[in-house]
Amino acid sequence: MNPDFTFPAREADSLTLEPLNEVTRELVRRANTHVAALTDQAEKLQAELSRLHKSKFNPHNLFTGFTYSQRCDAGGSPDPEGGCYRGIELQLTSSVEALSDCVTVDYVANDGELHVCFGRLTEDGPAGLAVNTQTEFNRNRLEKPLQGELKMKGFEVRTAPQDDRDTILYASKRAGNVLDALKTANALATPFLSQCGLESRLHNLLRQRDNVAEVSDDNLREFVRLDDAPRDAYPDTVVVAATRVCRRCAAEFSWLSVGLSKERPDLKFGTAFMDKPSQQFKRKVLGADCGDVSVSGFVAPFVILYKNGVFQEYLATKRDEDPPHEAAVRALIGKYFGCG
Repeated sequence: MNPDFTFPAREADSLTLEPLNEVTRELVRRANTHVAALTDQAEKLQAELSRLHKSKFNPHNLFTGFTYSQRCDAGGSPDPEGGCYRGIELQLTSSVEALSDCVTVDYVANDGELHVCFGRLTEDGPAGLAVNTQTEFNRNRLEKPLQGELKMKGFEVRTAPQDDRDTILYASKRAGNVLDALKTANALATPFLSQCGLESRLHNLLRQRDNVAEVSDDNLREFVRLDDAPRDAYPDTVVVAATRVCRRCAAEFSWLSVGLSKERPDLKFGTAFMDKPSQQFKRKVLGADCGDVSVSGFVAPFVILYKNGVFQEYLATKRDEDPPHEAAVRALIGKYFGCG
């Protein structure tokens, strides 16, 4: 954010956009303080959790920053060539690369209220958030605890299935002033991030990478050779066993899943969440292949390599140790799969 509350337009003209009015100006000013305070609280709690070797949802770790929302003319009407903006997009921590999840706070010009919703505003309204509904567990979570909590907080909620993988989640609520709007944004972001956690980041990554997948009991046989139905060929796979709220897994996600999957398109990068139904994965991968690693004092993330469906080696560390180092993971990948 510039000191004068302007933003460069995302369109090719790169025009400097001005806040629509004093409400928008106040929104930007308070959002700057709001996000900075949340970030500070999140870092302090994360440091304390690391000191105690604990993992849990960090309720302050909601937003990475914000930008403008809804380019408009001087009267507040949407205009792709206008010189003003009406509100802000608070970028959620589930955002990865080109896919930015956000909570939008939009000034509604005709009644002076602020509209808080999931997703960027489009010509058709809020875009919502894409949620992975491939498995029965994910579908039940969306239909019951996630939607239920949002409705209890007074949000208008609906869903729209897109395909076999994605469902769009829409949720919105109006606020009478800027402070209420920012509190409402927190209330909207929290159920989504607490229910999905690291899984939401993985989902945004796999939507951009063909060599990234979530590994579950439903698709384990696509990556791991199972005795009951072996396949002719399997992708060379780097499996990361994680949990959705694991502080260690979240800290390593950027280089381990995002970075390496971009560098090594020849390999498959799969993440399996141990706090979701995963009995077959635990029995076969962590148990039979890794020698009951999960009961040996080691904790997530586990980095496990499979070559043509056959287990090769794993890396893991204990709770009071640092997670597997990047250099060690790269060396292990090079040992079995070459340098790419």
